[in-house]
Amino acid sequence: MTEFRIAALRCLERERNALDRLIGSLDEAFDHAVEAIDQCSGRVHTTGVGKSFHVAAKFADCLNTIGIPGCADNPTDLLHGGIGGFTENDLLLMISRSGETEELLQLSEAIRSVQPRIPCIGILCCKGSALERFTNPTIVCDLIEEADPLGIVPTASTIVCSAVGDALISALIQKRHVTRAQFARNHPGGTLGRLLR
Repeated sequence: MTEFRIAALRCLERERNALDRLIGSLDEAFDHAVEAIDQCSGRVHTTGVGKSFHVAAKFADCLNTIGIPGCADNPTDLLHGGIGGFTENDLLLMISRSGETEELLQLSEAIRSVQPRIPCIGILCCKGSALERFTNPTIVCDLIEEADPLGIVPTASTIVCSAVGDALISALIQKRHVTRAQFARNHPGGTLGRLLR
């Protein structure tokens, strides 16, 4: 076996291990997050920095496909005036590997000063982080290591955070009894849209 395949298999094994840890760690915080999103009468704003923002954007897009208004907001844009677009009926979901990202900590404090009653959900990979002070519920993935040979590239962390998002979408589909017909109305394009029609 080549060294490249060995590195690839180690990566996949570490990502699988991270998912196994996630499966064993889901608790009542997950249930509370489902309830908060389901009860949100405004818009679910999702955010993160770097690769976490891309995970947040995917989650917001999936919310829209099941009929829950969602949007992905860059935290820098929010800190430069975007917070004015929030209402008291909205919800903020923040995704972070470290839970120490400066932009998200600043955003948390700013949101609290403008809309103190907005629920803030966290999807984090580390227990006891600074961001946990601002998020409730907080889903902690408890990641040990990234999956690349250097142990620093966002690999396992993006996998588990994305998986939490997928799990939330699945739970919301179940809770709201979303049908294939409802999904098709929100997703008319592409091969999937044709198949659903």
